[in-house]
Amino acid sequence: MSTPLKDDLYATLRVQSSADLTQIKTAYRALVREFHPDANPHRRQEAEARMKGITEAYAILGDPQKRAQYDLDRRLILAEIQMPINPGALLTRVRVALQLSAEECAERLGMGTATFADLEQRDALPTSPVQSRTFVGLLDAAAISLEKRGELMAARDLRLDLERKRARKAILR
Repeated sequence: MSTPLKDDLYATLRVQSSADLTQIKTAYRALVREFHPDANPHRRQEAEARMKGITEAYAILGDPQKRAQYDLDRRLILAEIQMPINPGALLTRVRVALQLSAEECAERLGMGTATFADLEQRDALPTSPVQSRTFVGLLDAAAISLEKRGELMAARDLRLDLERKRARKAILR
């Protein structure tokens, strides 16, 4: 995860998180007209501060790759609020992409929540063959879900991280 999220950029631009690029651009332009310092000479400092936030939000949400990373960070933080986790863990990223709680993910993998939490905290993968195959299926479903949402880099990263972990495990044998 890059940085903690300070503000909800969607709220800053007054759009839903499902807004497309055209809606984001339209909202940005309307806010620029409303809060431009030249249009608010009596509140210039407040308008400048507001414009800075609007411009920063648009710089991220207007760029598909930056938006995908922001959305991922946002989901991880929301998931972390529910339960302390390792946000960079592969298990965590898969369950957040699938919008599953830790309990739901543990149940799908056929393990107890304590075991799942331990694996998640250590950024380890299930070791039993059945759980391992089930996890690969969940990872594929998460990657497909991310791709459908336009988060191609996040989907690719999930698959690459799984291959890295498998390669590392093979080397250690």
